Amino acid sequence: MNASVSPYSTYNVDAAIVHLERVLSAEVANSLFGQTYWRRRVQQISATHGLHREQRMRLDRLMKLLADNELIENAYARSTACASATNSATGTSSARRVRSNPSASKSILSR
Repeated sequence: MNASVSPYSTYNVDAAIVHLERVLSAEVANSLFGQTYWRRRVQQISATHGLHREQRMRLDRLMKLLADNELIENAYARSTACASATNSATGTSSARRVRSNPSASKSILSR
């Protein structure tokens, strides 16, 4: 999919934006498609000639949503990797932490 060429026109671009707003607000964290796919979709729509200011603002919000989610995913991946490395170094498993600290079960289950 080439982000610089848009298959959309001023007649159908609103429907495409609404679709992305709905999908990304519901699925951005659990999407079957990766962040790159969604970013390209937003860029492709952004390449549509004749967009109005409001449409551009909505597309900018979608790009910000994707960027924010990417930051969250990266932070989570770093913390998970750090916790995994710490657990490996200490030989502590999640089950052992739960048995020794019952309040930890809530935090482990909420991940």
